[in-house]
Amino acid sequence: MKLLNLLMVIMLLIYLPMALASCSRYIDKVKSPTFYPVSDGKMEIFRDSNVLIYKSKVALKADQYVWYPKSFYTQFPKQLKWYEFLGDDFFSFYYKNKQVILISLDLQKSTNAPYTTSTPSAEEVDSLISKRPLPRAKYDVSRIAFIPGRKNYLMRRNSACILFYNIEEKNLPSFVASLKTFKFIE
Repeated sequence: MKLLNLLMVIMLLIYLPMALASCSRYIDKVKSPTFYPVSDGKMEIFRDSNVLIYKSKVALKADQYVWYPKSFYTQFPKQLKWYEFLGDDFFSFYYKNKQVILISLDLQKSTNAPYTTSTPSAEEVDSLISKRPLPRAKYDVSRIAFIPGRKNYLMRRNSACILFYNIEEKNLPSFVASLKTFKFIE
């Protein structure tokens, strides 16, 4: 129990500054390429696309356990309203009309599992949403109700789960195409 409490305190100390660094405006409407530093990586905003190269070298350690961060590259859709990086394992991208993309990394697993895609069950959606580690903020996926008629889609890429939540049907192809570029990098 003490180990669990220690881990929670460590994670809160790591997550809080990163959560406060998130943006509160449409950041992907640019006239020329714009680059934002993110940990040891960067977010690249172009007129026609968005790219995230996320790198971190900070390992979490408790007793004999060590969790190493995972660096990755992905494109993500335009019309970004808000983003949030909570530590090295939870990333959320908020779009207009209550559309959300969540990327959750399992820092304890490193698998070569095949890439899979599926329509998630309500339990899977709730499980991923409940992993959001901080209390409520301006944008909070746990406060966005499920919208009937919208699409929910789950992509698994090794130890990454990418949830497309409440996506308008017309946007699903472009959202999925963007995130299919997700890959872990050294």
